[in-house]
Amino acid sequence: MSPDKDCSLESYRLTGSPPPAMGASALRPLPWSLDQSPAQLLRAWGAEAGEASLPLLLLIDRRDAAGARAAPALRGLLCARELERLARFRQAADRERFLLGRGGLRWLLGTLLDCAAAELPLSEGSHGKPELRGGPQFNVSHAGDLVLLAVHRHWPIGVDVEQERPDLDWEAIARRVLPARELQALRQLPPPLRAAGYLRAWCRLEAKLKARGDGLSGLAALAAWEEAAQAAGGGGAHGAGGPGRAAVQSMRLWDLVLPQGYGGAVALWQGAAAIQEHF
Repeated sequence: MSPDKDCSLESYRLTGSPPPAMGASALRPLPWSLDQSPAQLLRAWGAEAGEASLPLLLLIDRRDAAGARAAPALRGLLCARELERLARFRQAADRERFLLGRGGLRWLLGTLLDCAAAELPLSEGSHGKPELRGGPQFNVSHAGDLVLLAVHRHWPIGVDVEQERPDLDWEAIARRVLPARELQALRQLPPPLRAAGYLRAWCRLEAKLKARGDGLSGLAALAAWEEAAQAAGGGGAHGAGGPGRAAVQSMRLWDLVLPQGYGGAVALWQGAAAIQEHF
């Protein structure tokens, strides 16, 4: 499996201008077959370098036989703590998703930084988000047969992919986690479209929380920030960076174009903890 014309860098162009703060347009991740070095994909992405650039989004499909062939090499990139975590998964599918996601991430970052992937000192934030001090911003998500990797050179990033679940009681979840305005918008959709609307809203929510480095415990803080952003005119809110260091914070949000049966979103948390080091 290799990138086709429809999934070239050109497809990263926005399909429309999102309304301030609340809207989203669509990006299509680049397929990454693991018998291919990420170097070519990174060179293409380099043309978009800069703080205002779009993220690099790579899609690994577990159904691609290249993943099984690459598994021993990917396992060799994991640190002892990651190998212990891998061994704790009881289901083979869970082990495979973790190996493809974490091993693929190390290979991608090692290639980007021109260093040994196995020696990257990856750590985890308070909510389990992997981090690399002084390096690019990145995030990983997986569901079903899909594993998504997202990288940005400067801004904290969050990505989420979910598989459709026809049996899911999405209304009960939506009442607990979605803002009232989004819940109302879902209820106004024709009944056959509401489950898909919920999936889209959930993916956007997860992407925003992950970009901020929060779990679901950050729902209230995110809602408060979004209300402040709306009150400020939709362009963002001022961060508390100390005297003379306040930066305008804003969230860029995109839906993802994924295979049928899946939904996804990616978010950039601009103005927050940007990486200053050159790499």
